Amino acid sequence: MLPPSDITNPAFASFITAFCRGVLGEIMNALPRDVKIFSVTTDGFLTTASPDQMQQATTGELSRFYQKSRVYLSEKSDIYEVKHLIRRPIGWRTRAQATLIPSNPEDWAGSGASPTEDGSLVLAKGGIKLNSRLSKAEQNAEILELFAKRKPTDRLDYTIGKGIRDMYVDGTDFVDKEVSKRLSMEFDWKRKPAAPHDADIPRGAFEKDAHLSFSSVPWADVREFNLTRELWANFQSSSPRCLKTVEDFRAFADFMEGKTALSGKAGTYLSRVDGPLKRVRQSVVRAHKLGKAGTHIHLSVDLGDDSISASDKIMAKSMTRFLEDIAGVPCKKSDVDNDRRKNVFTPGRVPSTPETRKALAIIKDRLFPHLQIEEFLSTDQAYQLVDPN
Repeated sequence: MLPPSDITNPAFASFITAFCRGVLGEIMNALPRDVKIFSVTTDGFLTTASPDQMQQATTGELSRFYQKSRVYLSEKSDIYEVKHLIRRPIGWRTRAQATLIPSNPEDWAGSGASPTEDGSLVLAKGGIKLNSRLSKAEQNAEILELFAKRKPTDRLDYTIGKGIRDMYVDGTDFVDKEVSKRLSMEFDWKRKPAAPHDADIPRGAFEKDAHLSFSSVPWADVREFNLTRELWANFQSSSPRCLKTVEDFRAFADFMEGKTALSGKAGTYLSRVDGPLKRVRQSVVRAHKLGKAGTHIHLSVDLGDDSISASDKIMAKSMTRFLEDIAGVPCKKSDVDNDRRKNVFTPGRVPSTPETRKALAIIKDRLFPHLQIEEFLSTDQAYQLVDPN
């Protein structure tokens, strides 16, 4: 932090940035609900608002004060200016956007600005360094290709001039240095994703004609944000992947729900391997022995030599075959024998994860038609990244 000086004033500095953000916030909140806002920085944003909608949104109290101040300082009364106009953007994190479809000259009619080659493209590279000799259109095309073909292991190699600190520490002149860093073009989780879907896109640099897309809403609190960032790092360490499809997104959402579901009481003393599913086995077998939670009636199930008859008791070998082969629950006959020795069924001992809910649904559909699934699942709320519906 720099010390005070004759040309610095922290009160003025903080007011200027805060005031700009306040005016921007007032304008965005005054726009109709069906207007989309793609990204926001300190003093600008990408939006689908029409010129008429923008004019109407800039009549608030802060906007009028801003306008009065600008007239006083520069004799100009415009509150905003159109710097770029494009047909379709693509973005991946804060201050990282590119142009998927640029504008045509006729798109600028009524915008209050004249079409330019630079204005028909939005490009904020988010810290990615490209060859400075490339034109803006060429850099945009290269960014799109990096984004479309990215892999978790990608690295970016480039040359950059040494900064003042490096020159001081190393005792060198201003010279170039080679840098290699991991390519980071995944979402930064600054907001909570909403309505994930595979959006249609023009092929171009993309190998497929669809890519993951979602809107976003604010996090409920900073705890949610920090938890998501932490679990995303864990997910990338255990099973690295890029978020390119809804399937990729769901994989992380399921991972996150599973991890948070294990943080409650139901997560204690779980096996490190297939712990939640093994807990399904324990709870179902014990409930069946005692006739609890809707296990008092069972269906006939064709298992070959170990088939289950609705009129007979379920043998341990048959229960093992059913759980292992049909319900997808890891099970050995010795497990069933051991579980049946317990004379207590404790509700809510199964972590509520996608895999445990699926297994219990199969067991209800194929074996115990009156199974009370809610009796098995933990009531500790697992964190869900998206609405399950």
